[in-house]
Formats: sequence, structure tokens, C-alpha cells
Amino acid sequence: LARRERPFEIVCIDDGSELSSLRSLERFAQQTPSLRLLHLDHAGGLSAALTVGIAAARGELVAVIESSGQYLPEQIPWLVERLARADLVYGRRQRSRPPKLVQAVAQLPRRLLLGLEARDPDCLFWAARREAVAGLDLAPGMHRLLGSLVATRGYRVAEMHVDHNSAAAGQSF
Repeated sequence: LARRERPFEIVCIDDGSELSSLRSLERFAQQTPSLRLLHLDHAGGLSAALTVGIAAARGELVAVIESSGQYLPEQIPWLVERLARADLVYGRRQRSRPPKLVQAVAQLPRRLLLGLEARDPDCLFWAARREAVAGLDLAPGMHRLLGSLVATRGYRVAEMHVDHNSAAAGQSF
């Protein structure tokens, strides 16, 4: 991001991290002026952390990347570039056929009830114009419906393929 010569900030949300991870983040925050570390009083889940992070963001664009190392931060500029044609751009993991079929079956009720603005709504690698996601108070599990919520507000939702390392799932920095 620094190479893009645009101001940016990194907002990390701690809702009960392991002490070693938290200490690493605190040391990194002391060395990195663009990083802000916010602490939640209790573990509220991903939707609560996203709500707090979006509300705390000061820039005109918001990008979300899961802390487990599944996604490449180097691809954030790709998501941001796609915002020229959309207001929210979801990453879409490339998968083999069996996982795609399982995902399609699991999404069927959501597709029938709400439509489906993103084929991989569980992908935690996305970018948005702040106004498209500002003011959303995401109840537990509602992060999966973010694309539909943004679309119902009149904003454009798109997706793009991103690299994904499923072996890193469950690990955190």
C-alpha cells in the first residue's frame, strides 16, 4: 500500500486474541503509525468486529482481509482498482468442483430468499467504498449477507478471483 503513494490506515480489531498474538500486534502498532489496534470488551464474533472496524475507518475506502494468512495482501490493490466499477468488490476463491457443489447447495436458501450478490460470501477478502458499508450494524452471522445488504441500499456489488491458501485456514498472525 505504501508503494501506491496514497494515505492508508490499518485497523485491527482484537476481541480476545491469544496473548502472544496481541503482544505481537501491539509491538507492530508501536512501529507502524498507520496501524490502529482496537480492543472489544468481549468476543462478539466476526460481524461485531466488522461493524466496529468499518465505523472506525477514516478513509473513503475500506478493505477487509482475514488475519489467518489465507489471502495475499499484495492483491488488495486489485480489489481497490475494481472499485472503479463497483461499490463493493468481493474476493472469490477458486475451488475444485466438489467444494463448489457443496457451497452451491448451502447457498440455495439464501439465493432463493435474497438473491446472491456474491458467489463466495464467506470470503473475508473484500474492498468497498466506505459509504456503501457505513452505518451497517451487523448482527451475528450477517457478514455473510453483506453483499445483499449493500445491494439493497442501491450500491453495486462485484466479485473477482483471488488467490487463496486453504492450508493457512485457522492460523492467525
